[in-house]
Amino acid sequence: MMHAHFHFRSHFGLKLLSQLRPWAPSYMGKRGSLLEAAFKGEKSKQARATREHSVNRAVQKILVDNYKHFSDAEIDGIQVDGLTLRQRLTRDRELKAKPSDNVVMGARYYKEIKQLYSSSTNPVKLLVVTDDSSPGKEVFDAMLAAKRHPCNRQPLIQYLITADTPNMSEVMGIFKWCLELNPAASAEQLRGVLEVMRWVRRLELDDTYETQLAHLKDKFNEALVHAGGSVFCVFVSVCCAVLF
Repeated sequence: MMHAHFHFRSHFGLKLLSQLRPWAPSYMGKRGSLLEAAFKGEKSKQARATREHSVNRAVQKILVDNYKHFSDAEIDGIQVDGLTLRQRLTRDRELKAKPSDNVVMGARYYKEIKQLYSSSTNPVKLLVVTDDSSPGKEVFDAMLAAKRHPCNRQPLIQYLITADTPNMSEVMGIFKWCLELNPAASAEQLRGVLEVMRWVRRLELDDTYETQLAHLKDKFNEALVHAGGSVFCVFVSVCCAVLF
């Protein structure tokens, strides 16, 4: 009797399950599709955010490596064909990542873009050599060391400490290098700007290059803001009295 009762309940349960089974897959399938779509959407969103972050980071590196002397207006203000420099670099960087697009972002590309967005009032454009001088080997090698990656600014700083009679080509090269430095970025870059100020004061270059030095005034002021409390304050105050 117990066996028959168990058999009846088992048979009834299987029959009921078979009746419900056609409905279950349809419901679960729809729910599963929604969950899968939501998961794929979230995954796609995360991938897009990661890709955008990677592109933005790459563009920032390009700006630092190739356009470090550009002003904020040249990077985010001037528009060519409706795009700022940053927007153009971002667009081309994204296109470069697509196999179907043949975008080459090399030295020639950066040079052409630089010509498009460089303002005629950019200080670097105004620091021109007007004679036939050329840099000596010591300063030339020091400049190369300061510009390559990783950079070594020590030879150029040492030159600034010891140089006595720089020609115009050397002076303009060092002035341009000074404009590329970011005093807020590191103590070494701050020292670079301040050593240029000391060099100018020591050799009284302000008498010969007064017009050119006017284009470095903002950079010098920026360095002074970050030099507070440093060991350079004594000679900085002397430089300020002479240069400004």
